[in-house]
Amino acid sequence: MYPGGNGDDLRKSITEKIFALPDETVLLSGHSEPTTVKAERTRYKLYYPKNEQTLKQKIF
Repeated sequence: MYPGGNGDDLRKSITEKIFALPDETVLLSGHSEPTTVKAERTRYKLYYPKNEQTLKQKIF
């Protein structure tokens, strides 16, 4: 998280925008190797919890 960033906005963008894309969509972060939505969804399960409370417990 960047100083002054908004964690709720970040999580919302990840779950509603990035994870809504097709699994085979290639993601180019600019600071790592290219990856896919499917790979990131699998890798970062904490951003895709069963409920918001679970997410907050894992992050904070």
